[in-house]
Amino acid sequence: MWLGRLLFGARSVPGRQWSGKHRRVRKVTGHMKFNRVQKMLQIREVEKMIAVPYLTVDEEYGHIVEKKIEKQSEFFLHQRKMRNFGLDVLGANSPHAKNDAKCYLDHLNVAKKWNPVD
Repeated sequence: MWLGRLLFGARSVPGRQWSGKHRRVRKVTGHMKFNRVQKMLQIREVEKMIAVPYLTVDEEYGHIVEKKIEKQSEFFLHQRKMRNFGLDVLGANSPHAKNDAKCYLDHLNVAKKWNPVD
């Protein structure tokens, strides 16, 4: 029975096909091998870093300055955008805007109606 199943190939696998006594054997593909090698390389790197868990004094000095400056510039740019929200809504940055208080408040008079609508 087993030799026949092996030689002729089983047409169907009873129950769950990837687990159990009569399971289908999964073929190992090149992609699976590649993933396993990558995982092993990553584990080797982590083990190497764990073996020496500190930086020397020279390596530690200023090792994160560039990343910190980049984060700060992104944060300040975001803050600047949030701060300038109101001026863009009022049209202060448009080329035809005047730089006086009356210009900023003129938009309030657009919908002013003193008589009730009939």
